[in-house]
Amino acid sequence: MAAPSGTPAVNCSEMLREGLRLEELASKLDRVGNAPEAAERYREAADVLAHAAAVCPLEKASQAALGLAKAADRLAGASAPECTSKAIVLYKQAIAAFRRALAVGGFAADDTSAIEQHIAEIEVRAMYLESLGGCPATV
Repeated sequence: MAAPSGTPAVNCSEMLREGLRLEELASKLDRVGNAPEAAERYREAADVLAHAAAVCPLEKASQAALGLAKAADRLAGASAPECTSKAIVLYKQAIAAFRRALAVGGFAADDTSAIEQHIAEIEVRAMYLESLGGCPATV
């Protein structure tokens, strides 16, 4: 699939690589106990992936939306209270990116069902975090 006018495919690939690199760095920081720095890297990764989901061709946007949901998962598990509200925002951005991809179409019926199921799962996560009223997640 060709990239949209003004958005070379190489830039989309670079955005995805950078978002995933930041996510991996955040994961390493999280494992060594540096939660504030890890949360910041997760936020950076989510910002890059959200931008990629908005401007990249369908396949790349779908990958970015998956990365965005993963970054939100990680933020939701972080101990900093501001991470919970940021995770909610990222989940909602991922939901919107997946819905945009579905609106464009071109998926097999099984893929459409899987994406719809994933959207429903992300919606449940967002609702759970919203129900916490800003407190860190416990699950």
